[in-house]
Order: sequence, then structure tokens, then C-alpha cells
Amino acid sequence: MQNKSLIFLAICVFASHTAHSQFLSPNGYSGLGLVPSATVLNAGTATVSTDTNVPGAGNTTGRSTQLGFGLTPGWELVGRLATNDAKCNMFLAGACPSNTIRDFSASFKWAPQIDWLREQKINVALGATDLGGAATYFRSYYAVASKDIGPNLELRLGAAQATSERAYLQGAMGALSWRPAPWSELSLQRAGDTTTAHMGLTAAVPHSNARVLLSLNQKLAGPNNTQNSWIGLGLTLPIDTVRRTQLQSAEVEPVQRAVQAIAPTQLRDALQKRICQTPHWPKSQWHHRDPG
Repeated sequence: MQNKSLIFLAICVFASHTAHSQFLSPNGYSGLGLVPSATVLNAGTATVSTDTNVPGAGNTTGRSTQLGFGLTPGWELVGRLATNDAKCNMFLAGACPSNTIRDFSASFKWAPQIDWLREQKINVALGATDLGGAATYFRSYYAVASKDIGPNLELRLGAAQATSERAYLQGAMGALSWRPAPWSELSLQRAGDTTTAHMGLTAAVPHSNARVLLSLNQKLAGPNNTQNSWIGLGLTLPIDTVRRTQLQSAEVEPVQRAVQAIAPTQLRDALQKRICQTPHWPKSQWHHRDPG
């Protein structure tokens, strides 16, 4: 009953907003849920999020905190802190329960910017998780592709190769996602033997360019490699305020072309005509002098 009330409250709060933002997975890449998206964070933006889940760990109770950056069109970098107990002193022997981890790592994703793929409404991406840090608990390499198959309906398929025992991504994966509104997303996913369902909601932060993110997640079937249910919260905001939007560029270009099209002689003739037509400047008093 409490979960139903939370979902209802979230829908009421977020329903008045109409913009869609990408989420960060608790596994360290962009995408709602646990299957990576075939797109990357928008260039010049940053997203910070936290989820009450440590997918892939022997003990999934804890928290994953991510900080992601859209570096350039097609590239993203995500830093992830996965910990079962943030207050436990891991440097003191015997201070923490067995099977306790605290891991900081970096992950990358690359989505090639190919016009032909965009025309076909297809996205592809290659990525790697847990590339940095003193330990590599969750390292995987993956490829994923998505295709729009209907109104606001997306099919995503991919495969991953794990090189660490606790890595969540291993083998085939797929997702079917539906966006009933620009501010919401529903997704049914499968990665390996685990099936999960996810709801994502976004809303604008008043008087700012930031957006708040909320995800509600539920495991439907599979091994104990993730929490049965968890909540994710995030915030995305622009960090490159100098970058011009496509609309702004389109507005500036015609003005630049118009200025470049005026020859010096045209400007001289226009000034002469304007001066000669001025009532307080008799034409007989104006002397022409060719600047050449």
C-alpha cells in the first residue's frame, strides 16, 4: 500500500512537466534501469544520482552513487561509488562485516554520430564499466543498439562480456521501453537471467535549467544479483552555458550572411541617398568624394 501511494504521489507531482531527461543506471552508465541505453548523456550536461542498490555485488544492500558528464557529442564519462556501508572503516582489519565492499570506478560509453542511423531511428553504443580504481569488481564490456518500433516505443538489444566475477552485465540483454509522455518512461528489461521493470519520471526545477529525476524499480525474476526493489533519485543540469543551441545558431547565420552580402559601394550609395533626402541638408551643399 505504501509503494502504491508513493507511485501515485510521484505521478501527481511530475505530471505537469513535459521534458524528458536521461537517467543514470546504478551500474554506472546512462539509461533507466540496468540495461544501458544506446545513447549518451547530452554534451555539456552533468547528472548526479543515487540508488539504494549495488547490482552485481555479493551483498546488494547499500548504495550506488553516480556522477556523469556528457563530454562531447557521442561520449560520456560516469564515475560510480558502490558501497555497502559508507561509514565502515575499510582500512582497518575486522572493522567491517565480511562481504562488504566500497568501490570507486569510472565507466565510458561511445555512441557514433552517424546520420544514416539517425534517419533510420537507430542508435548504437559501445561501453565499458569499472575501468578505474584499486579493485575491479564490476568490469564489463558491452555493445547495445536500439530501434524505434512504434509511437514512443523502443526496442533495445545488446550483449556484454564480463571480466569480473561480480559484474552485473554478462551475456545477452534487452529492453522494451515506452514513453507515454515526455516526462515519463516505462521499461521492461532482461539482462542475463534477471528480469526487471522500471518507471522513470522527470520534472523541471523552478527558476533553473536543472531537472530532477525519480526512478521506481522492481525485480521480477532472477538470481540474487540485485535488490528486489529500489528507488533512484537524480539531478541533471547544464554545465556548458556558452554552447549555442541549434536554434540560436540558425537565427544567427542568416544575419551573418546578410551582413556579408552588403558590398562597400552599396553602403556608400545608401548613405548618399539618405543624406540627399534629408530636408535640412540641401543637395547643393553635399560634395561627392569617391573614397577610391
